[in-house]
Amino acid sequence: MSPVKSIQINKPPRVREIPEVRLPKYEKVVLTNGVPVYYVSGGTQDVVKLEIIYLAGKAYEAHRAVSRVTAALLTEGTKNHASEELAEHFDFYGAVISTIGGVDTARVRLYCMNKHLPKLLPVLQEVIEDPTFPREELDTYRDNWKERIRIDLEKNENIGYRKLTELVFGPDHPYGYNTDPGDLDKVTREMLIDHHHQYFQPQQMAIFLSGKVHESALHLLDKYFGQKLRSGKRQVLTSQIETNSERTHFFPGPQKHQSSIRIGRPMFTKTHPDYPGMYVANTLLGGYFGSRLMSNIREEKGLTYGIYSNIDTFSQGGCFYISTEVASKNVRLCLDEIYSEIERLKTEPIPDQELQMVKNYLMGSFLMRMDGPFNSVDVIKSLLLETDQTDLFEPMIRKMKEITPSEIQSLLKTYLDRGDLIEIVVGQAK
Repeated sequence: MSPVKSIQINKPPRVREIPEVRLPKYEKVVLTNGVPVYYVSGGTQDVVKLEIIYLAGKAYEAHRAVSRVTAALLTEGTKNHASEELAEHFDFYGAVISTIGGVDTARVRLYCMNKHLPKLLPVLQEVIEDPTFPREELDTYRDNWKERIRIDLEKNENIGYRKLTELVFGPDHPYGYNTDPGDLDKVTREMLIDHHHQYFQPQQMAIFLSGKVHESALHLLDKYFGQKLRSGKRQVLTSQIETNSERTHFFPGPQKHQSSIRIGRPMFTKTHPDYPGMYVANTLLGGYFGSRLMSNIREEKGLTYGIYSNIDTFSQGGCFYISTEVASKNVRLCLDEIYSEIERLKTEPIPDQELQMVKNYLMGSFLMRMDGPFNSVDVIKSLLLETDQTDLFEPMIRKMKEITPSEIQSLLKTYLDRGDLIEIVVGQAK
């Protein structure tokens, strides 16, 4: 019997640098009608994830809330099947179908076994091509969404985020405005039909397939989505961002003893040359659990349970923001500490060990995001939808690995000047 080895439990494991992160290999085919299909084949189980993407999200709607309602009601009835029949059909074959109306896109997602694709794809084609948008289903969805809005607006944090987008992008920009009950009351079945007819067509469409991809699946996709769909003209929409000129804002909120803080500004898309560096800078400041903001404001000062900074990117722009919730009596103290941490990062040397830790964290998180074909295709999809290319991924990773402390400080001085930041507090008193 071999002797038992002693283990030092108080000695942390050695940090190893991740040598490289590469974009997973993917294939592309083009259907008869020009629709691109991107796929990542892998895994041991004979299952696939199929996602059909349309440039038909909030950025394309002519009336507020129409894009999301259109996406939601695709599975609520077609010319040949009622909503109950559709649900029973997908359930019978062990498939899961969902629809998502987003900022730039509308998505129809299907998980199923390969052997059931011949039975599922004809019905899926009907779902996206021939929905009927029944008025009773519209009324039900509208009532449910209005109730969700009412519940959301009982929390200061939700009000804070809504105000942030309005002030950063402008109250009339599709990235900026937020749905309210009055918007929903104006949505009609005819609006849904018009939105569907204009944007749910091949020129606005891409397909992403992952899992155990067989050649037969690609032939089926061409049969049902490459030949039978109507043609139309591709729409490319742009909107002007109009950031609010006032820098400090207070809004009354329903929660009495807790206030929500949001600090933000407009940011660029992933194609901007400064995006990789700002991604690293954001992570240092507040983008992970060991960040400066978390270490100071949560761990040392005990002012909050959590504080984070983020960079959200879309096809037409982006947004940097810091978010946290604190006791109302500590709002001023928390704000002072946030600005103090930003200034420290700008002016004090960033320790090499801290920066290397952040870089290792980022490389590890990218590797985790690409674990398996389902996750891998999501990374590829995000790049293609936001940037229309995948070639920038590895240069972006390389820049993140090579960026220096002085470069980070230069970016922070450029993009996080206090005079450019919009400060929002939602609470009971100024």
